[in-house]
Amino acid sequence: MRDLMNYQSKKQDWLTRRLWKAAGTDEKVLQHCSYSDHVKYAGIGAIVIFTAILAALSAGFAFYAIFSDKRDWALENAELPKQWGVIAGAAFFAFVWGLMIYNLDRFIIAATGKGDGKEGISKEDIKSGWPRMLLALIIGVVISAPLEVKIMEKEINAAIQAEQRAKDNTSLKELNDNFYNQNRDVVDEMHRLEKLILEKDSIANMKENEATAQASGRGRIAGEGPGFRDAKTQAAAYRTERDVLREQKAKLEASEPYNSNRDRLKREQDAAKNEVFASAGLMKRIAVAHEIGGLIPYVIMLFFIILELTPVLTKMMLIKSPYDYLDENLQEIIKARQAIEIRRAFMKDENGKDVAKPEYYVPNQIIREQDNIIKAQEELSAHIVKLYLEREKAKIDANLDDYLVNPGETDKA
Repeated sequence: MRDLMNYQSKKQDWLTRRLWKAAGTDEKVLQHCSYSDHVKYAGIGAIVIFTAILAALSAGFAFYAIFSDKRDWALENAELPKQWGVIAGAAFFAFVWGLMIYNLDRFIIAATGKGDGKEGISKEDIKSGWPRMLLALIIGVVISAPLEVKIMEKEINAAIQAEQRAKDNTSLKELNDNFYNQNRDVVDEMHRLEKLILEKDSIANMKENEATAQASGRGRIAGEGPGFRDAKTQAAAYRTERDVLREQKAKLEASEPYNSNRDRLKREQDAAKNEVFASAGLMKRIAVAHEIGGLIPYVIMLFFIILELTPVLTKMMLIKSPYDYLDENLQEIIKARQAIEIRRAFMKDENGKDVAKPEYYVPNQIIREQDNIIKAQEELSAHIVKLYLEREKAKIDANLDDYLVNPGETDKA
């Protein structure tokens, strides 16, 4: 038991001291506390740091999802080059956001206080701590949303791609139908010419094969006889007819207004596809995650909310430990050195509760000194005025006429 009288905590390593700093504690005070206090505040600090890291990852993914090219998430899943500018911006934003969440959580925990000194959370703890709890709740929801999307990325991609394909097919069908209605005669004629071109080309190939068979002597005497030449002539004639048909088709394609309508169709198709690509943004992905994820997104959100609320609730339910008393003692020492006294039960407020009044001795002393200086200055000023009046009265008594001509002037030597 005597050993405990001289108990000294061992010097903690660098990591533990950083965790204490994250928990908003005073390292010098905590060094004099027990091991349980060391573990408690190191654990709170670790939660703050891990929350900041997850917040940074969430912010970086959200930034990339908002500003990156959406085509890598759309129909084709095209392999796009690395968007280094967006990646650098996401990394910087993630760092800033993580640092902000770190400091905000640290402030919330440091400002939470020590509860009412009882194990458990009372109504008074809730009343005094609900603004901080609400802020922690909002932070938890903001952090969780982008990470929900990242965790369910494959499932979300599949759902969005299916929806995009359906939209793309519908929009393309509508555009093609409108184009056909506007150019019905030309399109029908081109389809007819395409069919004839295929027929002529097929017959020409058949005649070419027949000529080859004649030349090879399959079933007959080999050589380039009349049958060979006739097949070659017919093949050439069919190819000539095919080429004429191709020229007619090319003229139709270059005709107006078909050519202009076709260019407009291409622009409308590209615009429709870009609109489909744009439907893969962050807000859309969050909505899809909640549509297809069932309870999973809510479980993820609940996890981050609990992660944010845990340090606040923990400080509310913990009883005071040696660190709390030493910290209060240090605050009293600082106030005493600065000549500050808190008078308890000075008066009652409208609810009948005791109101504390701070007594600032040094400022009060300065005020009294300044008051005495002002009073002395006033007394000196009064004496000066009195002597001045006496002198001026003597001058008037000595020579009134001269005083009226030169009032207030002193006698010349």
